[in-house]
Amino acid sequence: MNSETNSQAPMQTDAQTHQFDSNGLYILVTDQGGSFGTIYHWGLYLHKSGNDGETFHISNSEGPWLYHAKSTTRVVSSKSLLAGLKVSTIRPETHEALRRRLAVVPLEDTGFGELSCITWVLDALLELDEEKGIIIQKDRVRYMELEAREWAQKATKDKKCVIFKSKYYRG
Repeated sequence: MNSETNSQAPMQTDAQTHQFDSNGLYILVTDQGGSFGTIYHWGLYLHKSGNDGETFHISNSEGPWLYHAKSTTRVVSSKSLLAGLKVSTIRPETHEALRRRLAVVPLEDTGFGELSCITWVLDALLELDEEKGIIIQKDRVRYMELEAREWAQKATKDKKCVIFKSKYYRG
């Protein structure tokens, strides 16, 4: 059972297994180190069920920005995960369409700023909204960013991962 289904309140987890809603689309913020725990990496995560899910993100650790998508069972037990912000529920029959759409989100500067893992996530959410894959009001994407950033900072300070439903969530 997942406590976030019935409440907007974040769930802090001490356990090694993080709880996600089946078919939930999440913004993930992970700790990438830094002297004050301030280097974060952002991506999207589609939780299927149990331990199964898929991650979608970009990175430039080996040169130019590249898109990465992969099936994984590791997110539910990630030690570097700081915050998971549920932004939508994706019907199983539309998972493939989500994958295809995310694979073609442009790797370029956008209205959100210079290309980074954060701006890519925000742009990807808007692109999904425009295609009606998810429902997010355009002006709410920045609020979701601030919400995820705030909880990631709190998780860094408290040394506890937080998984929660965005207050701007629209099923």
